[in-house]
Amino acid sequence: MHSLSRAPLRVLLLSASALVWRGALPADEFAVLTKLPTGPGVLYFPTVQTCGAEESQWTGIPDPGGTRLSNPAPALRVLPKPISTDIE
Repeated sequence: MHSLSRAPLRVLLLSASALVWRGALPADEFAVLTKLPTGPGVLYFPTVQTCGAEESQWTGIPDPGGTRLSNPAPALRVLPKPISTDIE
């Protein structure tokens, strides 16, 4: 697990299983740069959000049936590479 405690800070990770942020966010957001898989699919990012003593677990990953979840994990849908229609 890696922890970032001050902004601005750049960290290069070759492999990580968790990203932890502690402290104030300058603009209520931070960026994560990653390499995406080459094929289409959905990537889920189970997230635990804490503020003081409060905690929200955004960790739900839907089953293939698509059941609506009360606390879904953030997801990124990777689309197939578009087929070029350029004529050369």
